[in-house]
Amino acid sequence: MNPRQRLAAIPHQDLLAFERGDRSLERRRHAQFAATRYPGTEWFRATPELLAHVDAVAAGVEDPWDLHARWTSEALALRG
Repeated sequence: MNPRQRLAAIPHQDLLAFERGDRSLERRRHAQFAATRYPGTEWFRATPELLAHVDAVAAGVEDPWDLHARWTSEALALRG
């Protein structure tokens, strides 16, 4: 719901991409990349498969926060 708040709680260096989705999508991604997850963390090893996925969701987006801002704006507009 609030990526800035969540990322503030998780040590990180770079935000590579946003993927639009909900908790069920997050669970699917955790299952998809489970073999490369560092135990007890939110982090995964940078495998070719993971980097290919990041490249796919980041395609054409220079700044992930700009994309997030657009999604937020669209959601507010749809609410009326």
